[in-house]
Amino acid sequence: MNTWKSLLLGIVLGLLISGAVLLIALPPRGQPLILSVPTASTSIVVYVTGAVKNPGIYTLARPSRVNDAVQAAGGFLETADTGSVNLAAKIEDGAKILVPAIQIADQSAPGIGTASPSHLSTPKVTPTVSFPIDINSADATLLDQLPGIGSTKAAAIVAYRQEHGPFKRIEDIQNVPGIGSGLFATMKDLITIDQMP
Repeated sequence: MNTWKSLLLGIVLGLLISGAVLLIALPPRGQPLILSVPTASTSIVVYVTGAVKNPGIYTLARPSRVNDAVQAAGGFLETADTGSVNLAAKIEDGAKILVPAIQIADQSAPGIGTASPSHLSTPKVTPTVSFPIDINSADATLLDQLPGIGSTKAAAIVAYRQEHGPFKRIEDIQNVPGIGSGLFATMKDLITIDQMP
């Protein structure tokens, strides 16, 4: 019985030693596979336009808010309609941030004698864009003023509305091709829908 045990142990040890010799003696095959985890970009690029001191394209750290973009553009002009801009809104890469200006319209009144022009007019303040924008009634030009929405996406919103009817909730705008949750997050505070009676 001991002879069989010794023989079996010798066979097992022989196989193990042969396997180890083969592993050491054989050259390595192919190139090693290196797995890398894709890194998220640490910056975003945004277009700031309208009533800011230095309109243009700016690179900001991620995450950023509208206030960061306005500051990068030098801050508001005196004519900026600051009340219509949500400075706390988060922005995504490729966003367009439009700071609307207030317009002063002169309404001339009849004057007597040599009154100066400042006495002849009463300034009227009118915002160029009034936020929030009703996504069920706004035309493509008005929709284009939303951050991240260009003329192509604005036209897609209008086409979607014509094909599927009015939006029932503001979240439904995400059903429009090209508008995802990230873009929706940047404009959700700037859009609305009229409540149906």
